[in-house]
Amino acid sequence: MHPNTEKLIQQMNDLAEKTADLTNYMRALGTQSERMTHSLDNCIYFIYDLIISHLPRRPENAVHGFWVNDAEEIMCKTRSEAETIADFFEALGVDCMHTYHYEEPSDPLSFWAVYVDGM
Repeated sequence: MHPNTEKLIQQMNDLAEKTADLTNYMRALGTQSERMTHSLDNCIYFIYDLIISHLPRRPENAVHGFWVNDAEEIMCKTRSEAETIADFFEALGVDCMHTYHYEEPSDPLSFWAVYVDGM
């Protein structure tokens, strides 16, 4: 794993903890917070869109091994990286993160994909 990847993962985990605290606080406000929770959920999906908009669209241009495919999935080289990304978004409150192994028969490379169900 690239040394900067560990630093990026730690920063993502720190952000996830802070965002999870905020999510839990807003959800604890009760029925009056339903509109705010909906806005927060939209904000989390906005964060996903923002992140993928800054990643390259081709594996040969990957930043520290990360890029986005045409299906708006975050692609990476290892299962561990994929699960870390999924865990990060789940910590933010996204309930439907998925990972899968992507392999093209004609392509010698294989990758892991991370995506949000319904995005």
